[in-house]
Amino acid sequence: MMKRYLLALLFVLVSQPHAWAQNRIDKAVEQHSTLGSSRFTSAVERDPKTRAVQKVVKVLETRHGSKLVSLFKEEMRSDKYEKSVRTNDSNDRQMLVLTCGSEQQTRIYMLDYAPSAHGNGNVKVTIIIKNK
Repeated sequence: MMKRYLLALLFVLVSQPHAWAQNRIDKAVEQHSTLGSSRFTSAVERDPKTRAVQKVVKVLETRHGSKLVSLFKEEMRSDKYEKSVRTNDSNDRQMLVLTCGSEQQTRIYMLDYAPSAHGNGNVKVTIIIKNK
């Protein structure tokens, strides 16, 4: 009986890394959204017939995003996401994109920042949660 309990616990722990990483990013965005130098907006798209949530878009803009940049770079090194990096040479900006999904939803995390400022310039985080 104890072996089954331990195996079930191990399975739950191993199957949750996506959620832990998502919670870390979501928690960091939530913390930054309460700072005076930040601007946070959120929009919800619903199915007009059923009123079920189809998509949620959250945008955080801040001037003090070094922790967010560090967190995104840390998550880029993990294998939990599909990753992409886009560079805009005309304005010295870089966008890190992390995508993960499940049967119920797809989550896209985007960080737009200036690498030369090391996260101390304007940082924009966009989170898109699309329900299936």
